[in-house]
Amino acid sequence: MKGHLENEKSSWITFIVIFASYTIVSMTKNTYSTAIATIVQEGLFTKANAGVINAGFYLLYSVAQLFGGVLIEKVPPFKMLIVGLAGALVTNVVMAVSNSYMVMLIAWTLNGLLQFGVWPVILKLTTTIVMPEHRQKSMSYLFFAYPLGGALSYLLAGVLLRFFSWPSLFWSSVITLGIMLLSVLWLMAYLNKKMVPGPEILPIELGDNKPEKAQAASPKSMSFFPMLFASGLIFLTVPALIRCMLDIGLKNWVPTMIMESYGVSPSFANLLTTVLIIVNLAGLFFVNWLYPKRCKSLTNAMGILFAACLPLLLLIVFTGKVHLFLVVIALALTTTFMTSFSQLINVIMPAAFSTQGKTGMIASFINSFGGLGVMLANYAYGLLADHFGWTITAVIWLILGIIAVIFSFMATPLWKRFTAENNA
Repeated sequence: MKGHLENEKSSWITFIVIFASYTIVSMTKNTYSTAIATIVQEGLFTKANAGVINAGFYLLYSVAQLFGGVLIEKVPPFKMLIVGLAGALVTNVVMAVSNSYMVMLIAWTLNGLLQFGVWPVILKLTTTIVMPEHRQKSMSYLFFAYPLGGALSYLLAGVLLRFFSWPSLFWSSVITLGIMLLSVLWLMAYLNKKMVPGPEILPIELGDNKPEKAQAASPKSMSFFPMLFASGLIFLTVPALIRCMLDIGLKNWVPTMIMESYGVSPSFANLLTTVLIIVNLAGLFFVNWLYPKRCKSLTNAMGILFAACLPLLLLIVFTGKVHLFLVVIALALTTTFMTSFSQLINVIMPAAFSTQGKTGMIASFINSFGGLGVMLANYAYGLLADHFGWTITAVIWLILGIIAVIFSFMATPLWKRFTAENNA
């Protein structure tokens, strides 16, 4: 399916289905995370073993994204999206009917492999099929899909776990994935009648080197690996990894940490996580306030966001010793700043490579390190908490934040030079 849309209604319908698809995928990606606290409380697995299952998902997810960038550029994006939705549906059925540790580990790990291409192709569809004048706005709206999906997953868990057992979480995912799969199939048939030939390049305006006039002229082409070093993206893989460790990793373990530190119920702990995710939606407004209006450099904005997290991470070190309200505020602000960081590195930065024709490949590469960060967080945090407690685990979070600040600022000179040449 090649071409783009020239009808406004068709363009927005396409984006709504794309947005809803990623929201549902994001929701179901968190299904196991919402079940962890109850599974651990029931004694089905230890925290370390429970973390291994989530780690398995993100291991294959990140490895597939790291090496699957070329596949994403060659396979039709809707086919990749259908594989992700159908694969998630099947694996959620297996998770719902199984109590076997090994079966759940294999199923959830395969789920990560099947979903590796969803985010890159969502971004690719937005920057190619949607009408050119809608693309910048659509990319901003895409920011809401992941936190909205996360909020829905924890909100649903907070309600369902009051009346049903944890398998109900996976059955709810099966139903929503089935609805979404049918919607995508309908959209493909709809677009066959609406598409016009001739995809257009998305003009990108970067705060670092904002061109006076957006042009569709092709810049000097670069191969993939030299481009990683020339742009400074090779340094940003470290903050990309740590961002997920301090955002998604924290959210995945917050219910367990809050339960053990303050003695609250699993349902209440999941609802607290829902509050965090809803608050995180403010990250879009904050990042638009920060970049490029007040901070012209994309990479400097990244460093500032991590620096703002350091005093908050220091407060989280005292979880269990200070009032729960203060810990929730610190967690909410930390994950909100990390959500803002996600908008910069997962949406704005890959789109800057659209003129090179490598948006999907760059998005996949960046996301692979994010997936690796979630994998490390799910395994390491459970292991650390089991052996050393939450205080030592929180100290590790603080150290990670400091490392991310350093690497974000290290990328600035290279990124400024790259964007200047790319927009010349």
